[in-house]
Amino acid sequence: MATKVKALVKPELLQWARKSSRYDPKTAAKKLRISVERLQEWEEGRSKPTVSQLRRMANVYKKPLAVFYLSQLPKTFDPMRDFRRLPYEITEDISPNLAHEVEKAYRRREVVLELRDESFFQTKEIELDVKISDNPEIISTKVRDLLGVSIEEQYKWRSKYEAFNAWRTSVENYGILLFQTAPTARIPLEEMRGVSISEKEGPIIMLNGTDSVRGKIFTLIHEFIHLLLKYGGICNLDEVGNIEVFCNRIAGTVLVPTLSLLLHPIVSSHKSTKWDDDDLVTLAEDFWVSQEVILRRLVILGKTSEEFYQKKREEYLKRYAKFKEEEKERLREKGLHLPYSKIVIRNNGIPYTKVVLSAYYEEKITASDLSDYLGTKLKHLSKIEEAVFSQESGTIRL
Repeated sequence: MATKVKALVKPELLQWARKSSRYDPKTAAKKLRISVERLQEWEEGRSKPTVSQLRRMANVYKKPLAVFYLSQLPKTFDPMRDFRRLPYEITEDISPNLAHEVEKAYRRREVVLELRDESFFQTKEIELDVKISDNPEIISTKVRDLLGVSIEEQYKWRSKYEAFNAWRTSVENYGILLFQTAPTARIPLEEMRGVSISEKEGPIIMLNGTDSVRGKIFTLIHEFIHLLLKYGGICNLDEVGNIEVFCNRIAGTVLVPTLSLLLHPIVSSHKSTKWDDDDLVTLAEDFWVSQEVILRRLVILGKTSEEFYQKKREEYLKRYAKFKEEEKERLREKGLHLPYSKIVIRNNGIPYTKVVLSAYYEEKITASDLSDYLGTKLKHLSKIEEAVFSQESGTIRL
């Protein structure tokens, strides 16, 4: 009988891999199809897994096999840095799937900084000092000027996708890496809508890929404010006076400027604190935000009551829950709406995708590296290239 080859790995690396993947011993052992006692033996150094068992561990923990053979523990990242969650069902910890998505975002950042091509990615200093004590109206005007988006341009957008891509490009122009979680990651909105990671070079914003387009627009600006504040921590949207309220207020005012909203014909001629759905839909379409964002702005400007807002908000939450269920059914029947090549670009972000492709053209990385970095097979390369480098890339439906 052939002797099974043992993997010569340090037990502390096995512990690190499990803990950084957010698995407790019992759950990890079940996924590895071993007993908890056996896992504890490996992590305490009393025995070692076979090479085959280590490969399975790498697959379950979603870690490169080579990481288990490092001479010391990798520099850890902090997946709890900053999460924007929905204002209900807030958990104290994050799921293994979300932890993996955040770690993947960190790895992409390292790849970009290592392979950096100034043609596709360059850092740009943001000359705006924001404090939570600042006046929201003044800061929102400065943020909008910073992003270079005029209200005239905003009114000309023809779809929510064009609106999202315009705001995305404005943010990415500052060397901010924007990623979206993969649909297969199945990150519920109840757990995370957005993540921001404040770094001096290559800060990160990550959006939940399952969110609505208008939801992504709001979260994108919300997380951009977090980066301006250089503030981390778990966000709690319900806590009055905290940083989440401030970021929400700024994001809402950036997207729906006060003067533009007050001078809008529908608002300027409106005499009641109650609003018809048709008017709210029209306002939401003009500014390319959700009806809830419009209502919240109307509350702040004294054009409707908090009671009316809360009543409508409950309606929106029920409607959105129904929409998500219907969307799941459509996906099961017809598959994903976007072509696969565009899903790859959407998840990785345009700057990252271009930097990696450029490195491949210049023979800085191998075809195998390219496939690994993009998380896709090489057979999709031509369509990815066509989409990301076409003249349409600025308005690609992502």
